[in-house]
Amino acid sequence: MFNYLKKNNQIIDISKNSIYILVFVVLVIQIISTSMTNTKKFSIQAFLRNLLWGYAFYQIYYTKNILWLFVPIIFNILYNYLIHFKLKFKIQPYVTTEYLYNDFFEYVIKDNTNLNYYTEGSYGNLLNINTLDLSKKNVNKIMNWGEEQYNNAFLNKTIVDLNNKKIDVSNIANKGQEYKFKWIVDNLNINKNSRVLELGFGKLDLMKYIRDNTGAKIIGCNISKEHVDDAIKNGFKAYQVDHKNLDKHINKLGKFDIIITNGTLEYLENRDNINIYDKFMKNVNKLLNKGGKWYTTTIHYNKDYCILDKYLDVNYYNLYNLAEGNEGGYPKYPDGLTKYSKNNNLKVIKQENRWLDYYIYSIIWYCCYIKLYKKYNKLNLFIKNLNAYIASPNYLESYLCYTPFKNMYYYQPWLWQFIYKDGCVPTYHQWIIWEKI
Repeated sequence: MFNYLKKNNQIIDISKNSIYILVFVVLVIQIISTSMTNTKKFSIQAFLRNLLWGYAFYQIYYTKNILWLFVPIIFNILYNYLIHFKLKFKIQPYVTTEYLYNDFFEYVIKDNTNLNYYTEGSYGNLLNINTLDLSKKNVNKIMNWGEEQYNNAFLNKTIVDLNNKKIDVSNIANKGQEYKFKWIVDNLNINKNSRVLELGFGKLDLMKYIRDNTGAKIIGCNISKEHVDDAIKNGFKAYQVDHKNLDKHINKLGKFDIIITNGTLEYLENRDNINIYDKFMKNVNKLLNKGGKWYTTTIHYNKDYCILDKYLDVNYYNLYNLAEGNEGGYPKYPDGLTKYSKNNNLKVIKQENRWLDYYIYSIIWYCCYIKLYKKYNKLNLFIKNLNAYIASPNYLESYLCYTPFKNMYYYQPWLWQFIYKDGCVPTYHQWIIWEKI
């Protein structure tokens, strides 16, 4: 592109004074934008990209060539690929994650309790389907249902269950979580004498359920300051702790009978050169009492992954936005986590593949989102998202990862990872319980 622009004499020299002015203006704009977000963390990567946006607009003004619009976009893609993927280096780890949860999701779910949940529930009893049955017939039935409901949501058609009966998606969304919470309490034997730690508690739904239904003492840790403040307001003891820095807080946190990571380990691996899962398990072991249990729900990368060879167009778009919009990674299925158990005094006592539950959850979430999006103040939402884009390094990727678009079922990055097509599925989802030996 640069050769094309230069060849056609479409690059205008910019003076030193103009460069100083550009840097100052971009810096001021980004500081203001950052202060208006919930995260309020200045991003160096975003600043470099914004400088290129300023330079691109300067060139467009004088050359009238709109191809300059692609310069900052290409820069961000190359930066993510070369720095994050190839060099495995993060100048500011988890800034994208914080903007995703503090800002993007907060804009989406504000006052919409149906979208409050950040991970899957249990839907077999609600939809009269066996989500543990991974036979081709059962999987295809669920996949066909999901695609139809996703497309129907855009057409204002009635959402139905797998038996073609009308369902209340709001009720399904909430009840699915309750069924899962009961499964957790029952299988972990949580009672009023239990001391429980949830690492990455989101919107407090599970913590409130455990407190209100068992009387157990539950403490939370989260990377999001917004969520920690919310937990404290609701009467919980909570700390702003990154999973990677858990070892620095062990003495403060103390010992627990139960530890829960409900869909948060996906953000632990961040292209690290060391084995981050082994280190995390060592910390879990230190925090658990003898005989204590650790429960996790974690998406696993399918080691028999075959879509890459068949659907390159889907993969490059979906994989990029999924990886950069979430800033994490997955262990490999089936033993990417469990293989470290023995070294860390833990033994697996229960393991279930809940991939279909996560797929169903995602369909229901998007049906709710599509329906409620029509009621949003579009201008207000656009301004908030634009402001967060200026402040965040990969906000566009987060937006594209989670925002549903009409007729783009297979190009919806978050949903795509659970779609079974031509014998292939990118990920599986594991519910695992360990016990400390």
